[in-house]
Amino acid sequence: MIGRRIYIARRLRNLSMDELVASMDGALSKMAISKYERGLMTPSAENLNKIAKALSLPLAFWGFQKGLQTSMESAAALGAAGNLA
Repeated sequence: MIGRRIYIARRLRNLSMDELVASMDGALSKMAISKYERGLMTPSAENLNKIAKALSLPLAFWGFQKGLQTSMESAAALGAAGNLA
């Protein structure tokens, strides 16, 4: 589930994996991002935080909000829900 959200978030920002890696100053490798997105690995909290900061998305998007707003509502609020197919 987190991997799919990483993929969606990256697409929301119109970034390639290389661009995402570059935006994090190489803190994570392209291979790691790929494995996260495909569900082959799960990012640590530290690495997920790095990805979230690089993509400028709130924790709610990642499913960590205790309030009523869901992650998909967060994506819709960004105006990109129609582009996530």
